[in-house]
Amino acid sequence: MSAILVAVEGPQAGDWLAALRNSAGGRELLAWPLPSENLPRVMFACVWLPPQGMLARLPRLEAIINLGAGVDHLLADPTLPAVPVARVAHADLTMRVTEYVVMHVLLKHRSQAEFDAAQRESRWAQRLLARKTKDSRIGILGLGEIGTVAGPAEWASEDAVKLVIAALGR
Repeated sequence: MSAILVAVEGPQAGDWLAALRNSAGGRELLAWPLPSENLPRVMFACVWLPPQGMLARLPRLEAIINLGAGVDHLLADPTLPAVPVARVAHADLTMRVTEYVVMHVLLKHRSQAEFDAAQRESRWAQRLLARKTKDSRIGILGLGEIGTVAGPAEWASEDAVKLVIAALGR
């Protein structure tokens, strides 16, 4: 039977193994790093930020499941096997990334970096906002899982940032 490899760095590795164990359909679950004699057993790889070249070492690999937001790190691997790449889309992850986007938009709009620098230098840096936040326009490039949530800004109140959505490549 085909094995599923879980290659996640950090403290969440054990959580992913436990969660997948209940849904593995009798398939064997293996954790990275693997001894070289176990590499041919892997047909599916569930990964987050795998080391470059790791996936190319799996001769029977049929699919890659990315467990986080974004696949840029996978696509940057010149040895990435020519197999389907899927990703996990989870509402909690989508909302957390959307909140991260909103936070950085507001930090930029309110010139927070300038105030942080002034505070480190014990310098007073009073400054009025150039415009109301609700009158700001922010471009969202792409209407993927994150862009469709951050773009319409379902989280926004009347006084929050208006978002202009520019969909590229769709």
